[in-house]
Amino acid sequence: MEECSRGTQNVLSEPIAKLIDSFSKLPGIGPKTATRLAFFVLTMDDDDVMEFAQSLVNAKRQLTHCSVCGHITDQDPCSICQDTSRDASVICVVQDPKDVIAMEKCVSIMENTMYSMVLFHQWME
Repeated sequence: MEECSRGTQNVLSEPIAKLIDSFSKLPGIGPKTATRLAFFVLTMDDDDVMEFAQSLVNAKRQLTHCSVCGHITDQDPCSICQDTSRDASVICVVQDPKDVIAMEKCVSIMENTMYSMVLFHQWME
């Protein structure tokens, strides 16, 4: 049996090839996952695809970094920095915005734990 050695360039149309390439630019997404995601998108309803695409555009255009702590937000300062019930003398230094989300989930479990967030990269600049 002859081994399959042809590439996919001749098999895929340009739009699907570009979609696969776009997904493969995301961290942790290899060629197989990018291909799976691209073909899944083709099965989605047009309205869902448009909503997904609009969500990407909105996130990119509307989100910024808080001028106080560096967290990703659509308002400046962010809701964490605006929260007057937090103790500004206690800070929690985290490496990136995903860590802020994780800490906030943990804090919501613990009663009366209030602190301010500062992203680590803010201190490095």
